[in-house]
Amino acid sequence: GERKMKTEKDIKTEVKTNMHIFQVAVETYKVDHNEVCPRNSDVKWAKDYLPASFVNPYTNGSGEGKAYMSGEASISGIVGFRSDKDGKGYRITGFGIIHKIDMVLGY
Repeated sequence: GERKMKTEKDIKTEVKTNMHIFQVAVETYKVDHNEVCPRNSDVKWAKDYLPASFVNPYTNGSGEGKAYMSGEASISGIVGFRSDKDGKGYRITGFGIIHKIDMVLGY
């Protein structure tokens, strides 16, 4: 059959799901690292904490720069991760096809 093109709403829904999955990964990392989250918006740790199925719903890309990125999300279908230098606070953002998602996770 024909594949239906994903809409902005479809992509945003899938990115929001990815944001929650990413938050679980951060919280799991914190458990393993004395309640400190990755510092300075580092995302190198993420591949060891995310499921293999974690992909950008817009491009189907996986890994750093394709499914998630350091800093504010600014690429279609991507999740962004920002954290402070002491590893106390973090922010997870998401991007639809053309618009930033108005939901932020973290503390």
